[in-house]
Amino acid sequence: METIGFPSNLSLQGHTIQSMEEAIQILNECSRDDVYPLAMQMQSELSGFVETSEDYLCMLHDFVYKGEYWRGHELDEESFRYSWQAAREAIANRAKRLEYIDNILERSIKVWGRDNAKAFFLRVKTRAMAEKVSRLLSASLDYETVRLMINNEIINRLSTKARGIKKGKAVMQGDIARAFSNRCKRPLSAKTLQQLGLEIDDDGFCCPVGSGNTLVYNYELDDNASQTDNSSYSQDPGSSRESSYDNQLESESSAPGRGLSESIIVFRGQKRKRKDTSMCGCMLTDDSLSHILSGFQDGGTTMDVRECREAFRTFGQKVYRNQDQIDADAICSDHSRKFCNLFKMFTNISHKERADRLDKLYCGLDSWKETRARYSTWFRPLKPVGTHITTSISRFQEKHIRPVVENWSNLKYLTLQGLHRRCFGQSPPPDLRDISMQVNGSIVVPGLFKWLKQDFDGKHPGGILQMALSEFAMYDWHFRPHADNPRRGSAKNMWFSLIQQLVRQDIVYWMWHVFLRPDHAWRLISVPDCAKSAYPGERTYIQHPDISLRKFVESCYGRNFLQSVISLDNEDQDNCDELLLGMNHHLGSWWEDLSLSSAMRDYTIQQIVTEMWSSEDEERYGIQWIKQIRQSTDVCFSLPDIPQRSTGSSTAQRHTLSGNLVSIDQDYTEIDITNSGSWEDLSQRHRDFTLPESPTETEISDKEPVFSGTFRLCGLGAISDTLVGRGRWGNAETIHLVNLLFGPDENAAWKYIQSWRENAFAQYVATFDRMVEAEKLTYGENSFFNRKEAGLSTKPAFTNM
Repeated sequence: METIGFPSNLSLQGHTIQSMEEAIQILNECSRDDVYPLAMQMQSELSGFVETSEDYLCMLHDFVYKGEYWRGHELDEESFRYSWQAAREAIANRAKRLEYIDNILERSIKVWGRDNAKAFFLRVKTRAMAEKVSRLLSASLDYETVRLMINNEIINRLSTKARGIKKGKAVMQGDIARAFSNRCKRPLSAKTLQQLGLEIDDDGFCCPVGSGNTLVYNYELDDNASQTDNSSYSQDPGSSRESSYDNQLESESSAPGRGLSESIIVFRGQKRKRKDTSMCGCMLTDDSLSHILSGFQDGGTTMDVRECREAFRTFGQKVYRNQDQIDADAICSDHSRKFCNLFKMFTNISHKERADRLDKLYCGLDSWKETRARYSTWFRPLKPVGTHITTSISRFQEKHIRPVVENWSNLKYLTLQGLHRRCFGQSPPPDLRDISMQVNGSIVVPGLFKWLKQDFDGKHPGGILQMALSEFAMYDWHFRPHADNPRRGSAKNMWFSLIQQLVRQDIVYWMWHVFLRPDHAWRLISVPDCAKSAYPGERTYIQHPDISLRKFVESCYGRNFLQSVISLDNEDQDNCDELLLGMNHHLGSWWEDLSLSSAMRDYTIQQIVTEMWSSEDEERYGIQWIKQIRQSTDVCFSLPDIPQRSTGSSTAQRHTLSGNLVSIDQDYTEIDITNSGSWEDLSQRHRDFTLPESPTETEISDKEPVFSGTFRLCGLGAISDTLVGRGRWGNAETIHLVNLLFGPDENAAWKYIQSWRENAFAQYVATFDRMVEAEKLTYGENSFFNRKEAGLSTKPAFTNM
């Protein structure tokens, strides 16, 4: 019987492997010199499989490390760690996964009872499955109902005749996800179970006939079927689908060693031919490459034969799997270029020619000086000593790394579809197209902040969003209303809440700004603004764009600025925004006619009152107010010349945020929205939580005091710090992350975004807990959270006016 989740088509030295124990037994029977290359190849192959392969990578790593099979193949233990980076990452991911599953198990014990929960979690092997269980727990369903719903989904899946449907006869992730969505409670039919080859095991779940209470997972598909469960894919983001996270991290396996059998590890149907520009599959990083070849700063001119040979041998061991020959099939283009650069060799040649040159140098190591002189035209000339005098304390000349976004026209690969894949791990819905911004002047990105709902640690159902709504309620509780200055749905005391700080530092939010801005400016900084928190009965009706129309028409002021609104609730016809879509094509002519009329008013923000936009204008331009109904966590981006307004008196509670990212020039002297203040002003506001005289062009500050329990949200990374003025865009770490997020490798960007969100969740939760304690201590019996815990009313004072 196969081990749960073990690849069924993995073979080792001609033997089909059904478990890691069997693989280790075969390795023990091999000669000691062959064990390490075989184990390295197994690591490469296993790293491309589903999440449960982490367990087998951990077992393989422990076997090699404890048996010291790496000695004689690696220089030292540090070199071994570099080579087994994939396994070490698997160990770390496995620990996080098991901790998350344990947290969900503890919750399920409280809801379903210990015996039921433990029986259920015998089937939960991945984090993605645990996430689906968390949703079921939040639905307050009893255990018997949940079990019946899941069994029905297993039957429905096996009864469906379509390509891409998994045929495993046990509980799968998609079954749990669809059970939550469909809530099918149809009684099970014995006839149907018999037809599908199913029976009920001792725990009450469907299983293959004859398997009893033993779990057997069979991931085989129909012929020509894809590996994607379409229904679960449509319901959940790519990050929650079984094996999708590992597929994002999958790298090509390295070429087999020439001294080893081609049948060491064979996946049926796998193509071994690799493109010249593909990744070589080795564990060599830039840091380890520099560490190994640290003596090459002068092009190897001062190195003796032994040092050169040792450097080549070490490099070959890392990259070519102990090969004694360098060719284009044994090394990827990226590593050949880096190696040539360290030798100060010319690299503007083909990958094959670079590999041939390296091989000839390798063959001439015994007479290194003569070899280098013979092929001197391959090397860049060294600068004569004393040609210039410098007072720099830096020993070596630095290579200035340019951000890829500076030459936006060169980023042909960065389409809206590509941006969506790197930000969400999947392709965008068909109706999301960048042509919407060009035609209508506005675009809605669905679920851009959907990750706020994700429970990363299994202890916070509802994720950050639930805590953020508590923040809104706390600020509303502490707000003192003024009869002569109505709120109009604005939380005028809420400027630097944790959720606002998080949104301002969100790297995906910043990436969409860069992509959608007409000038694609990437040096952006956030301008603090108050949140919007409308209650039923509040008058929120207001019409205006977010810049001065007069200045825009006369001087194109703020022409690259983007209006953006983040919705935290599901909106409806009576509680939403309305926009004059397409007005960006007619604003000039409309303003010219308007400037001669009596309806003109000289406001900093030109309000679009009834007299200014009439029914005649609607007929003339073919444009009318269009309701834009957004769902929770959707984000609307609009060009600055798109007028917008809120609907009339609110009939439901509504929460929205705005990031207000503005552009700064390279010298940090000019900002595209000038009355936002200088870069130093904005940096100080974020640092000291101070309010400006005019925080945005949409509203004059009431100079409300900042909540005394405000905490700073930190530790989200270099780009996040720069977006709130804690750093500048020119430093090496920031440029590295910019190139990672906008570079050609979508999987690398998606992986970093996932890790950023996981860290942001942890930082937010920890800071939120400290903020709650501070609010309790500061306000005592008037504390929002103290009253909430005591079951007392926390209704805001302005709702009684």
